[in-house]
Amino acid sequence: MDVHDSPVPGLFMQEALRRDLTRFASDGWQTTTKPDFSDALWANTGPHGMEAAVELDDGALALVNVGHGNAWVQVAAATEDAAKTGLEAIRSRIPRATREREGRVPVRFWSYGPHGPMPMGRTLSVPSWEEIAPNYPDATGQGLARLMTGDLPWRGGQLILWHGETGTGKTTALRALAREWASWCEPHYITDPEKFFGDRSDYMLSVMLES
Repeated sequence: MDVHDSPVPGLFMQEALRRDLTRFASDGWQTTTKPDFSDALWANTGPHGMEAAVELDDGALALVNVGHGNAWVQVAAATEDAAKTGLEAIRSRIPRATREREGRVPVRFWSYGPHGPMPMGRTLSVPSWEEIAPNYPDATGQGLARLMTGDLPWRGGQLILWHGETGTGKTTALRALAREWASWCEPHYITDPEKFFGDRSDYMLSVMLES
């Protein structure tokens, strides 16, 4: 059975209603952990990952979905504080992906499939700017160095256009940028931009809102 056809979300909501759990907390993050759901009330494993309903303290419940390098969690509880506490308990079991060692950065890849936007997390080995800087001419290197060090003259969201001949190092520079900005920036890669910028409005919104 596919996770998309899983009965677990319905059972989770049914049990939450039975227990009169009216406060919810939810969050999603990238992870490289494969959690143990042997204590789950209900669980379903499919080609896209695993989904489980887990019993928490104070009668709270958690709906957990882990697959393709991503975790999504919803907690139902009697109070807002209990819901937040339950979310933290799940975070401790499924920690957020971090750089495992110097030069490895988690990246989220997006594609539009039969069930809508689908993210897939991967941890990539990337170079540092210091390693690759000598490969670029002075004018290009100086501009890239400003980006790498975060010396940016703007504020808020902006668009940066990269252009150049094939083989001039655009992708390598982007990989280095992901490493240099890893402390505050989560990289997302759109594998099918023709759909992202096309007639799939839900695609862009899903990526922007990470839903």
